[in-house]
Amino acid sequence: PPTLANNSYTSRNVINVSFNVTDDNFKNESIHLFNITSTGLLQLQNITSFTTSNNSINYTFNDGNYTLNVTVYDMANNVNTSTITSFVVDSTLPNPFFSSPVPANNSYSALSIINISFNVSETNFKNVSVYLFNVTSSGSLQLQNITSFTTPNNSINYTFNNGNYTVNVTAYDMANNSNTSVI
Repeated sequence: PPTLANNSYTSRNVINVSFNVTDDNFKNESIHLFNITSTGLLQLQNITSFTTSNNSINYTFNDGNYTLNVTVYDMANNVNTSTITSFVVDSTLPNPFFSSPVPANNSYSALSIINISFNVSETNFKNVSVYLFNVTSSGSLQLQNITSFTTPNNSINYTFNNGNYTVNVTAYDMANNSNTSVI
């Protein structure tokens, strides 16, 4: 299974935690799983204990911020705790949407310059790309322009020649989820 790096984002809701302990006098180990609340407090979600030294467990997560660590005990009461791994689970797609005034989908315009305004609703926003396509007489899409932004609320002016065009706005979040709106 993929490994979560510290301070990473993932869209997976089921995460496998695997670990091995090397100690001749091994006693037990515990995984401590915390949710980080919106106010920054650590809230204990789960403690899972094992009496074997090589373990793997699947956790199911809701969207949110989490930390986990493994604490190991030996027969001489020595304790060692792993480094803390923090991660964000984000399975929610970003929501790009056009802002008024924007031409309606499948509409006609006599204007040669059109302003396309759009916003993205997303907690863990990464970037957004705007793709301008010319629709050819055969119906295929011919890419005319790509413009990317690192802020969620933007507008761009396009100058059009006569023809049929499609604009799509694709938003991405830190967990590599994406979603597209089209006019």
